Amino acid sequence: MTAAILTIFYAVVTMYPLIASYGLGWPPRHPLDEIASGAGMLALSVILMEFVLSGRYAVISRRVGMDLTMLVHRVFARFAAALLIIHPFLYQSPFAAQRPWDQTRQETILADPTGLVFGISSWLLLGLLIFTAAGRKQTGFSYETWRLTHGVGALLASILAVLHAYWMGRYAGQAPLAIYWFLLAAVAILTMVHGYGLKPIFMRKHPWRIRSVRKAAYKTWELVIEPDGHVGLDYKAGQFAWLSLGKKPLFLFQNPFSISSAPASGSSISFLIKELGDMSCQIGGQVAGQTVYLDGPYGHLKLPSGGFKGVGLIAGGVGLAPLLGILRELRLKKDSSPVKLIYGNRIESQIACIDELHALPPSRSEEIILALSEPPKDWTGHVGMIDQTLIEQSFSFEENQSWIYLICGPGSMIQSVERSLINLGVPSDRILSERFDYD
Repeated sequence: MTAAILTIFYAVVTMYPLIASYGLGWPPRHPLDEIASGAGMLALSVILMEFVLSGRYAVISRRVGMDLTMLVHRVFARFAAALLIIHPFLYQSPFAAQRPWDQTRQETILADPTGLVFGISSWLLLGLLIFTAAGRKQTGFSYETWRLTHGVGALLASILAVLHAYWMGRYAGQAPLAIYWFLLAAVAILTMVHGYGLKPIFMRKHPWRIRSVRKAAYKTWELVIEPDGHVGLDYKAGQFAWLSLGKKPLFLFQNPFSISSAPASGSSISFLIKELGDMSCQIGGQVAGQTVYLDGPYGHLKLPSGGFKGVGLIAGGVGLAPLLGILRELRLKKDSSPVKLIYGNRIESQIACIDELHALPPSRSEEIILALSEPPKDWTGHVGMIDQTLIEQSFSFEENQSWIYLICGPGSMIQSVERSLINLGVPSDRILSERFDYD
């Protein structure tokens, strides 16, 4: 299933309530009443589909990309929030019991207290969830606490909203829509069961053990793990996986990290992990032999099968991890394609795996360009951020036209580099990028 088909499918599913409501052919009410009902139904269908977007399903992530999937998840959550905010305030008709002669409810809005309690509770809970999601890092919630409250709270709010729509909605309680709501709610529940229950069971049957932990740079560690009683993971260089430390592969304690090893190196897998809080700050204290669990692979930041004459890798900070995996794979396979890596950091001690980066195989054409925004006095590399000037100095016009470019790092850096490459004439289909913030 292609990304275009998935997009069309998503649009049809989320828009179905509006289409089905129009198909009933009922006489219209006040325009603002119709807008209010439409906003509520569209918001509810988007929220229920959010469970599918966040469920880490390969049929979606491998065709759309996990970073884009999670971006859509966040954007559409805010869109649904905006619709929910205005939903109750647009109604113009009076709230009253349904009149026997008004079967299509043109004259009143139902005032059933039970249905109102469901709706108000869902409205308040969803607002709280969206607020804590948008400001999680500012509120100080731990990642694990936030994931638990976000997932369970979203499911509870969605069920309350479905009950409210069925109980109170002019259209939502009719057969074509009632069946839709309960089917979509069932899908949301099954998604939670799959993520919180079935997937951890599968992960527990395929444990991994820590082989080594070493410091790769300032507040950055390289964690190497190996399969424990199974063949390992079938992945491509540049992908990532969700890692769970400890005796149980609980969904709450899984964090996404880019794989920095090369598939050609064997069954062991390595990660470059920077101390950014929560689980990542515990990496340096792990010991060899400890059990860990993996869910993966995910991500689309990988080299295509062909169609390019060279490879440009542009990394910022710990965004080096997936690009290092690609570089290692090219070296192990003795690929003849020329490679240039631009790697930016703030200070020199943040440069990870520097000795390995400079250990060029004699048969390869590689160039490593290091950039620091706060360099020491004896620094001989590039001074400043990774910008269009540096990219223009590093890649020729011919390389811009025929090379493939892979970018990973902070979101602002990725956007800047993408714009710079396009300004220099690089075709957009030769620019691959992936953000590594999946909250």
